[in-house]
Amino acid sequence: MKLSSSIATVLLLLLTSCNQSRLKTPEISFEQKIVRFGKLKYNKNLFFDIKYLNTGNAKLIIKKIYPTCDCSQIIKFDREISPGSSGKAIMKIALVNNNIGFISKKIVFETNTSKSLNIIRIEGTIIN
Repeated sequence: MKLSSSIATVLLLLLTSCNQSRLKTPEISFEQKIVRFGKLKYNKNLFFDIKYLNTGNAKLIIKKIYPTCDCSQIIKFDREISPGSSGKAIMKIALVNNNIGFISKKIVFETNTSKSLNIIRIEGTIIN
């Protein structure tokens, strides 16, 4: 009786671990987590792409992208990315309301990954 109980426990553990290995989950990875622009001219618009890749095994969904300041704007972005595929967000930063000097801005990607909020940082120095 004790042997059959042990065998049943081992079989249950094996079945559980097999099912967990087949779970489909999306994962996002960024070409750059910190985008460094160097010197930026004051009173100009800066357009750039943020590239990302689905390194998981399920469809990645970008639900929303939140810039953390009013000077940043999302022009457009790829919302659904198949496993192994890449996407991009086209961004605009207006460099007219910023002070001269170093800037650091955050852009938050809300996704369907296990870590639902993913943050990218933009850095540069605004010169006159």
